[in-house]
Parts: sequence; structure tokens; C-alpha cells
Amino acid sequence: MGPARPRAPAWELVERRPWRRRLAALLAFLLAGGAGWGLFEYGRWRAGYDSLEASRARTVLAERVLALERERDRLRREVAYLRQARAVDRQAYARVEASLVALQDEVAELKQEVAFYRGIVAPGEAREGVRVQRLRLRPGGAPGAYGYELVLSQPLARRRRVSGYATLLVHGLQDGRPRSLSLRHLGAGRSRIRFRFRYFQASQGELQLPAGFTPTRVVVRVDVLKPKARRIERAFAWEEVAGPSGGPEGEPAS
Repeated sequence: MGPARPRAPAWELVERRPWRRRLAALLAFLLAGGAGWGLFEYGRWRAGYDSLEASRARTVLAERVLALERERDRLRREVAYLRQARAVDRQAYARVEASLVALQDEVAELKQEVAFYRGIVAPGEAREGVRVQRLRLRPGGAPGAYGYELVLSQPLARRRRVSGYATLLVHGLQDGRPRSLSLRHLGAGRSRIRFRFRYFQASQGELQLPAGFTPTRVVVRVDVLKPKARRIERAFAWEEVAGPSGGPEGEPAS
């Protein structure tokens, strides 16, 4: 027997088209998604939801929000304006009030000056001679420090010059005990005030009250030497002369 012949290989023809499967899968996915969206919209429609109406409502709400924001900005500007106007009004009121206080002080000063000169020129008081026209005490920069102004006068009808000395005595309490302090004890640098005038004379100086001393009244003692010797005194309550306007004007000394 001769050698066996080899068999011829068997060939099988297979058709491969993978894009068809992919296309079919994509179509199935799209159909499933569309069906799902349709079911979702159908469910919302059955529940009373309208996408078009919802879109309109959102538009209306957005416009309302914009309108409210514009109104808010307007109100903020108005509040800022009112605050600024109120601040300006306060400043204007403060200026007017300060001017009014200054005018009142000026009027008070003028009234005192009028009373001062009235006391000098009054013809019916010529017989009274020298008088304590005014005493003022103004607080100084340090505790217990005061500046004083003493004005002596005589009526115009008395044209003769007068001369002499005046002194101040401050009465009060020192640690609960009565005490009287003269100019020398008050740091005035002198024990008495010399005067010489025809119509009036103003004398100024500084006083320093000791610590623990509470003043209650001030006595002005005037010793006239010429043309005729005479002593006069006038007492003031401390609050009367240490206030903003000083003591009363033109009262005769006792």
C-alpha cells in the first residue's frame, strides 16, 4: 500500500459586522431613554405639572426678584440720605444752640455793664459815696484756684478823688471748723488792695483756696482814707459771686 494522502483543510466562511450590534444597542438605549422621559413627563402631567407654566412662573419670579432688589437699593439710598440729612440737621442745631448760648451770655454781660454804669451815673445816690460795685470769682485752671475782679465806684456827682485800701475775707469751714482767710492766706501776694479813683476802679488778682476748705461767703472791707476816712463792708454768698455772672451790680455797701 502506498502512503496516505493528507486531507485538505475545511474552510468556513463567517460574516462579522460588529457595527450592527453597536447600532442596535445605541438605538435600544435611545428608545429606552425616550420612553423613560416620556413616562416622566406623563407622570408630571398626570400630577398637574406643566413645564411651560413652570417656565412662565420662574420668569415671573425672576422679574419680581429683580424688582425687589431695585426697591431694596432705592430704600438703602434713601436711608443713607436721611441719615446724612439728620447729621446735618444735628450739626445745624448744635451751631444754632451754641450761638443762642453765646448771645444769652453776651446779653447777660451787657445787662451787667448797663447796671454798672447806671450805678455810677444815678444822681439820686450821690450821698452814698464809695460802694462795692461788683465782685466776681472765676474758677482757674487748678483745683481751688480762682481769679477775682473787684470793682469800686462812686456816683458821677462826686467828682473828688477817693483813695484807700480794700481787702477780701473768705469765710468757710476747714475740716468742719469755721475759718476766715484773708488775701495773704489765699496766696494773693498782698494783704490788701490799694485804690485811688474818681469814678470807678477795677482790680484783678488770683486766689488759691487751701485743700479741705469749703467757702461759704466773702466779705469785702473798704477803708476810705481820703477825702474823708470811712469804712464800708459788703458781704456776698459764695455761690452769688462764684457763679458764671458774678455778684449783683450796684447795691450799696453796708
